[in-house]
Amino acid sequence: MIEYPDGSKTCFVGSANESRSAFAAYYEIVWEDRSPEGVQWVEEEFAALWAEGVPLPDLIVEQIWRIAEREEIAISVLKPPETPAAALAEAPIYRSGEGLQPWQRAFVTTFLDHRETSGKARLLLADEVGLGKTLSLATAALVAALLDDGPVLILCPATLKLNWPTSSAFPAQSGRHAISVGSTPKAISSEAAAPKILLAAPPRLPSSRPV
Repeated sequence: MIEYPDGSKTCFVGSANESRSAFAAYYEIVWEDRSPEGVQWVEEEFAALWAEGVPLPDLIVEQIWRIAEREEIAISVLKPPETPAAALAEAPIYRSGEGLQPWQRAFVTTFLDHRETSGKARLLLADEVGLGKTLSLATAALVAALLDDGPVLILCPATLKLNWPTSSAFPAQSGRHAISVGSTPKAISSEAAAPKILLAAPPRLPSSRPV
């Protein structure tokens, strides 16, 4: 509802989603009603709904603040060493208050150093169990894709496919998908780059040994 300086009022009723898909696939409509009866009805409906409201949970309030205060930057303004922090700004691990361990950051730094000096990186990560090899490699893969090194192929056993999305730097779904890098202060704009990462399990080869 809008109230003008002269005291007159107008109200709007309906629903509209301004996205392209909404206008293409759905019936969107909003109409204006300047009649006193219409304005009164909208005021009464709003007051009734407002009275039924409850305080928002702190988590939702924090999310609203994060989105309102975020700063999106284009990847073109970043130097390669600055890319990992920006790419992970909204990764689940960082949003939960955690982050890469020193040895994981060291691996990503080594990857960037090889990329800078040799134009490519061929590394073997052989950390002990439980030291976060998945997250180290996922971060390096995300950075490589964002730096336009080409598409990334991740091969892992079928039993570990679900482990990558839950413990890595990016959300993954089955099959081919685009990484959503999100945006918090100094985060890469999702419109700036849409790297492609394929997570797949190679087929099991038949064994030649007798069972």
